[in-house]
Amino acid sequence: MPVMDPLNWSVLGFGDETAWIDFLGSHELWDRAFDEHVRVRLAAGPYPSPPLGDGGGAEWDEAHQVWHQGAAQAAVLPPPPDFRSYDRREKGQFASWCFLHAQEHVRLRKAVGL
Repeated sequence: MPVMDPLNWSVLGFGDETAWIDFLGSHELWDRAFDEHVRVRLAAGPYPSPPLGDGGGAEWDEAHQVWHQGAAQAAVLPPPPDFRSYDRREKGQFASWCFLHAQEHVRLRKAVGL
């Protein structure tokens, strides 16, 4: 499966529910492709990969952070930023979250050759 460029996520429109739903779908596909690549092709050790759900609330934020921490560990990288510390309901923090999140996926992709 081709993997989309996560840099597209760095400029999500604040308050655009359709863009957010589209992001959630492409993000899920990206995470699955990464999981398959590192677990099957690179034989990385197991790491938590909980279902992310609907993309809202503290439960989603926690599952998302756990995935990123596990993915960084599997890619033998330092830990990711704490994405839970951003309030995505505030425009500036949403923009920062999107930018840093996209950069983190680029870092993961490059580390494992995806």
